[in-house]
Amino acid sequence: MKSPGAAAPACFAAVLFTSACGVGAAPASTKGLPQALEADFARADATHQAVNDMLDLGAGVVVSARLETTQQGNGTLTVGNLSLRLKDLHDDGLVYAGNGVLKLDVIPLFPHRQPGALVISGIALHTGDKERGEETPEAVVFIYRLDCSTGRFVRLWRNTGTVEIELDANAGGVVHCGRS
Repeated sequence: MKSPGAAAPACFAAVLFTSACGVGAAPASTKGLPQALEADFARADATHQAVNDMLDLGAGVVVSARLETTQQGNGTLTVGNLSLRLKDLHDDGLVYAGNGVLKLDVIPLFPHRQPGALVISGIALHTGDKERGEETPEAVVFIYRLDCSTGRFVRLWRNTGTVEIELDANAGGVVHCGRS
């Protein structure tokens, strides 16, 4: 990964954030989170520095998020205990379709007053042994829930056995679910 330096916090577009946006602020844009992730990954690429942000899961739970990129065209999102490859443009047999960034949504799948789930989705292109060979698309969906009793994100579901986005399920911090 590139330099561990950090850029100033910014706001993802489709969910609420603290710091630059303020608690309870309206979304900065109606374009949606994928465009914000793309922009933040582009900023990390351009500055060679990690981009730090705050992700609002709802129910009063706000978590730190960190985006980093590599020179090969990959990028990770670290949130709580997870390090997830959400950007993949380096053709080592698999790339993500389009601009190379999977979509991240925070969806309220659980009972009232519970943090929303992280839903990651997109299309992975299996390219085979040859760089940019024939591409075989595969839809991918991963769902993670914050377990407030342990402060860790837990994968609830995935639809694929051939694509792995988890680089590390023990990447870092514990998330505190204290309500305001």
